[in-house]
Amino acid sequence: IDQPVTLLTGEADRQAPTALASQWLQDQNPEFRHVSMGTEVGHYSFLGVPRDKALIGRHPFFTDSPTVDRAQLHRQTAHTVWDALA
Repeated sequence: IDQPVTLLTGEADRQAPTALASQWLQDQNPEFRHVSMGTEVGHYSFLGVPRDKALIGRHPFFTDSPTVDRAQLHRQTAHTVWDALA
């Protein structure tokens, strides 16, 4: 990878731990930039909100820390991606 890379992660991600991914990219690419989206943000927090609201908090894909506002996270993510592409 020889292009600038921005990696957005959640520090509570158990499926793809931040340290592993960011260290590998740093070793491979001097243009690497890491952005943590928060200490309580998990792997699935980046997924959309389910249409069936009954799934929220009942399925791992739709269960976040009480401190995570998924809609706000998505807005922040969009802004961060936009800034990385500008």
